[in-house]
Amino acid sequence: MSKEEEKKVAEEKREREARIRQLEKSIAQDEEQRKRVQKILEEKSEIYARLSQGETILNGDNEPVEFLVDFNAKKREQEKRRLDDAEKAKNEESEAVHFNPDEEQRVYGVSHVPLPVSETKRQEQIQELLELSKKTEVNRAKRKRLLEEREKKKWEQLNRIRKRKGLQELPPWNSEGENEAKFLDIPLPAEPPMEVREGQPEPKKFTPVREWDRGKVLYDRWITKRRDERDDEMNFNPNFEEIGNAFIQHYYSKFDVQDPAARSSGLSDLYDPMNSYMTFEGVQVKGRDSILQKFAALPFRMIQRAITKTDCQPLPDGSILVAVIGQLKTDDDPIQSFNHFFVLRPATGSFFISNEIFRLVLHDH
Repeated sequence: MSKEEEKKVAEEKREREARIRQLEKSIAQDEEQRKRVQKILEEKSEIYARLSQGETILNGDNEPVEFLVDFNAKKREQEKRRLDDAEKAKNEESEAVHFNPDEEQRVYGVSHVPLPVSETKRQEQIQELLELSKKTEVNRAKRKRLLEEREKKKWEQLNRIRKRKGLQELPPWNSEGENEAKFLDIPLPAEPPMEVREGQPEPKKFTPVREWDRGKVLYDRWITKRRDERDDEMNFNPNFEEIGNAFIQHYYSKFDVQDPAARSSGLSDLYDPMNSYMTFEGVQVKGRDSILQKFAALPFRMIQRAITKTDCQPLPDGSILVAVIGQLKTDDDPIQSFNHFFVLRPATGSFFISNEIFRLVLHDH
């Protein structure tokens, strides 16, 4: 073998050894990378297993580690589904009636509160409502006491004025009884002679127009004019408007009281034992006893009412149709508008309510 061939063989040998060393180095790096990745995967697997068991992972500062992925979401969802199924099965076995909270509010009344299906949450919310009721009673008693103190101060001031004027003093203030000042004993000023009054023009009374009544004056005049031109056929009962307005005043004076027993006793004479019908917020009842029982079961105590308009119309059989629109406020509830309709039927020199419809003005959106 010549020197050139030996030199060439030695060069090839060196190149082969270099390639072998390069391949060994690459294989060693790949093996090291594989072990590092495997170690990271094992650590992640261990962390995931600990998270799946509900264990909290802490960092070096002993604070919970915030992961980008919520590993407990699926577990919480399964636990929630399991509790819901158990609660549903328990409620199916129970005889308790659960109202549908998606029902329209007018079905259950303005004071109806939808309660959750869960018995635990239901009891918690009921307890909160009872506490709120107690607070309301306390605030109501406090307000009543403040009003009594204010009236007592007015009473004492009135006595001082009467004493200064030489009038008989009022009896001492009674916190339990009725304290009403009687002004009938105060003499009225003498009326001017008839001749003087006839010669003087009668001053015009100023009636302030409320903001929501602006623009209605001409309309009211038109209604009055049309009523004056009413056909004789409408005059079957010529006093129907006076009767209807007097009835409305009497009815609401008996209804708008705090005591349910006083409300029932005050309205008892207005209904017939068998021939009175009422629809109250979609609930239909018949007869005096059923109607008074419905009134006694109303959830509110205090009611304030403002009547916007009253319309009366005679019917061919001598009855009177009365329509009322207005606004009312019960306890701490917001102000709501209402419609109220009556049919007053004559009976032995008087009238009784034969038909009655009451609705709150609620609009579905």
